Amino acid sequence: MPQTTNTANTTQTYLAKLGDRLDSIYARFYGEITLHSYESGYNAFVLANIHLISNPVLQGGERVYLPSFESASSTDEVLGIWE
Repeated sequence: MPQTTNTANTTQTYLAKLGDRLDSIYARFYGEITLHSYESGYNAFVLANIHLISNPVLQGGERVYLPSFESASSTDEVLGIWE
């Protein structure tokens, strides 16, 4: 398991290794890109790491922020199409 640390605001961080990419780091920690919905999951992850976007392959030692996503409650009421 990759090493992560917690910061004061409960955002976890990961210290990148040589050859890491943002998409592979996302998949390692969150699973598939569509798991948390592309718009709210992967985009939020990229925005949290906008400082790394200029290099597609990381050199190692960069701090990657791992935002937490709220999971949808399984008790949410599902409405039918006409409700």
